[in-house]
Amino acid sequence: MTHAEPHPLRFELLKSDDYAHYLQRDRREVRFILRNLIERRAMVSVFFGPTGDFLLTTVLGLSNDENSLYLDWGADEAINARVAASDELTCMTQLDRVKIQFHLQHARPSALEGTKAFVAPVPDAVLRLQRREYYRLSTPSIHGVICSVIVQGEGPEEMRVDARVLDISGGGLAVMVPPEGTPFEPDREFHHCRINLPEIGTIEAKMRVRSVFRISAANGKPMLRAGCQFVRLPDSQVSMIQRYILRVERDRNMRTR
Repeated sequence: MTHAEPHPLRFELLKSDDYAHYLQRDRREVRFILRNLIERRAMVSVFFGPTGDFLLTTVLGLSNDENSLYLDWGADEAINARVAASDELTCMTQLDRVKIQFHLQHARPSALEGTKAFVAPVPDAVLRLQRREYYRLSTPSIHGVICSVIVQGEGPEEMRVDARVLDISGGGLAVMVPPEGTPFEPDREFHHCRINLPEIGTIEAKMRVRSVFRISAANGKPMLRAGCQFVRLPDSQVSMIQRYILRVERDRNMRTR
């Protein structure tokens, strides 16, 4: 499989020591996740180099000792050569709406059962994002959801930040904000947040920033993705979010049919 259309978002974990709860380091758990990718034939975007190029591939299998993994060989030999020449690869995929990311070192040309492949050491850790008890909806890009956050400055002045909501659930949301001039950082709490849910109503919430990731958007503009958790959100407002999710899913299903 080969270099295709530009991947819409590329994530880079910031301050990884602050996000240990997202990282799976247990040897058995890492290999369990990789075996799931193999069994489900999940499509994996393998990023390499400074320009954001990537190879779209799959994880073919693990070695007998489970210390190495094999990736499918691409059809574009120029891309394959660049992958093989890279010291580090960033692999991104998802299973059941859970984003998965890991790094590989020195993938080299090899073969698996007579088929050309890349082989690399199994990663020491796998990052799993959005591992939640709530179903999380990716919000529509048209007529989307905006979260307005009131931020207290050093003096009496207040600043309002309007952030586009990328996804939402009864437990929290993710927003996209510019990297400069925005106060989103891990563990910071915002006490005055307004989320407008089209055709449902407006939620007033308190939320805590749980994670911050760097994003290269489709147009190349650097942004931040902040994952936030609601703090003691009333049941009535959780119900509003659930009604919004059901409405969007119903509309999507109708368009599909």
